[in-house]
Amino acid sequence: MKHALCFLALRCIWIEEQSMDTNGQKGTRQLKERRKEGMLIHWASHRMAIISPKVVVCQALKVKLKSAIEMSSRRVAEWFRNAVLDHPKLQNLRMLKAKAKSRWH
Repeated sequence: MKHALCFLALRCIWIEEQSMDTNGQKGTRQLKERRKEGMLIHWASHRMAIISPKVVVCQALKVKLKSAIEMSSRRVAEWFRNAVLDHPKLQNLRMLKAKAKSRWH
């Protein structure tokens, strides 16, 4: 009987601790879900503001968006402006094409 009470007491403590963990996990899970929902709403509204033709946008905002897109395009162009072609690979490709052409003719 004494062992049964000890076992029951330990089991109750274990269940209590376990339920506390579950509450903590539940709060963490809810926080993650809220963050995820918030980000989804943010990106959806951002896309709608830029893409959707149904949204009435004032002329100043249109100009601002257009300049931002152009600046982004210029930035990408600058990244590739200084790119140097790998000439040995290009020469190898030309040689392979010439070799293949001479085989078939």
